[in-house]
Amino acid sequence: MLKRDVGGARRLRLVSLHEMVSLDPNTRLSDSSAATPVLKLICPNLVRLDHEMRIQPELASGWSVSDDQCVYRFILREGLRFHDGSAVNAQCVVWNFERILDSRTGSVLPRDFEPLRAVRALNDHEVVFELHRPWPAFLHHLAGRCHLVANTALQPCGAGAFRLVEWVRGSHLRLQRFADYWNADAIHVDDLLVTWAPDGDARTRLIESGDFDVMEVVPAAEAGRLRDAGLAAITHTRSSTRLTLAMNCRRPPFDDPERRRAVARALDRQALVERYAGPHGRATSVVWGEDHAPVPAEAARLARDRSSAAGGSEVLQGVMTRVSPMPAVARDVGAMLEPLGLRLDMRGYDDPPWWPMVYCDTDWQIAFQGMGTRAHADMLFSREFCTGGSFNSTGYSNPALDELVAQARHAVDPGERDRLYAAAQEILARDVPVIVLYGSDTLVGTRPGVSGFRAHPLSYWDLDGVRVDDAGLSATRKT
Repeated sequence: MLKRDVGGARRLRLVSLHEMVSLDPNTRLSDSSAATPVLKLICPNLVRLDHEMRIQPELASGWSVSDDQCVYRFILREGLRFHDGSAVNAQCVVWNFERILDSRTGSVLPRDFEPLRAVRALNDHEVVFELHRPWPAFLHHLAGRCHLVANTALQPCGAGAFRLVEWVRGSHLRLQRFADYWNADAIHVDDLLVTWAPDGDARTRLIESGDFDVMEVVPAAEAGRLRDAGLAAITHTRSSTRLTLAMNCRRPPFDDPERRRAVARALDRQALVERYAGPHGRATSVVWGEDHAPVPAEAARLARDRSSAAGGSEVLQGVMTRVSPMPAVARDVGAMLEPLGLRLDMRGYDDPPWWPMVYCDTDWQIAFQGMGTRAHADMLFSREFCTGGSFNSTGYSNPALDELVAQARHAVDPGERDRLYAAAQEILARDVPVIVLYGSDTLVGTRPGVSGFRAHPLSYWDLDGVRVDDAGLSATRKT
């Protein structure tokens, strides 16, 4: 085991779900649920999303919007510095978006930022974004998986609260507090040590041994016991996270929508949510927002019992991550599909690799996927369900849905936007490219003695105001 002497530094040990493939900001490989929380600490953008999902200033001290909602003018904070000592100015913001939109960067963001017409520096501290049409989700995209970095080949190099000082693959990340961060007085942690524990039992053992400070994902089935035993304080919040069963719409048997609907009818989703998410989950059939009419458990069981397959069993080639509880969920779903004459031949993979390397770049018929958090519905629908979307792993395509999402992207009235997204979800409910098995909260555990950490709806690691008492520190730590 690696030992590291941190002296009198205030260290926070954070256990994440799994390791990232890349920390090169704004590239396809770093656009992941594993890399994003780290990058948010290292290289934030002009604005951020707080715990209530409200847009707040970050590297910008403020902004204004034109009457036609096509021009955004940002004012940068005074005296900002990147971790390499270079100045954060408007010209660097322009360079960042030139880099993002350059096809050689390998970013998925150009499609997200399709409404963007130009980015201009008015002077060192003012930058203007011009849009082709009103785009209400623009600020959410800035605050989402989009990062500002220094003009240097060594990445990530941002202006965030922490700088990356060490990444030992398969072992840990280490970040150090950045003294020139604009809000440095709110940061009470000097040294952030990030390790990974994809297995639920391993996460539980770490909590029981006290060998953690913040546990990014607490196993839902153990949360109550661990809290009642005084081993962890549990903080949770509602999120857009879904666990889904995806079907490849490009090849048999799921190029036939009726076969996809038969699978949906056979699943007892209420049983899955009770078993794997408990009070921190919900049975739902929609990919965004709240479900007005979840599938009742009894109806699902009745549909399954009435289903039968003629002519023996059909084997489906499937893929999934081995991160718990996915393997157990796959076994339960496989049992539910047996009366349909469907048998799952699953192939698991370890994280990393990042999931699009498997789900988007390989061939399969059925897949268990975690649908991660998104800052706005515009990002979710355009990436995962529109024709040719960056993360549309099922190959699903419906021109009617594409048109609804395009209209919603530029709808200024919130009510009209909600109506368009509701209509898009009705199409998805009918065509069923994915089945939402259940939705779950963001569920975080903190060791006694750690204060100020709150679960974020997007699973970001907000360390403003977080403190670790002397009981959580030692001159020598094991990683």
